[in-house]
Amino acid sequence: MAKHTAWPWRACGQDRGGCKCRLVWAIGDDVPVAIALMADDPQCDGEGLASMEIAKANARLIAAAPELLETLQAVRDATEVPGPVLPRGSKALLPVDVMIRVDRALVKAK
Repeated sequence: MAKHTAWPWRACGQDRGGCKCRLVWAIGDDVPVAIALMADDPQCDGEGLASMEIAKANARLIAAAPELLETLQAVRDATEVPGPVLPRGSKALLPVDVMIRVDRALVKAK
């Protein structure tokens, strides 16, 4: 499976409140990696798609995805599911249901 484009990613114009193009750019490679669609996009039928403000918010979330993935992996690497007794100096604990959600999200993203 291919690896995603290196981050950081940024929504176009994110530092200025967003841009009408709604592109998400890989900063280091200076290439677009995604676009947040809206109801008036010609490649869509227009049903159930976002307004400009929602599309800008979606673009910001997409731009944050690689950093969120890396952070989630770091949380997973630093934790263990609760066991009977863990020795001193062992990894931090998270509830089993949280670890299951973390693992599912990581599998989905990779």
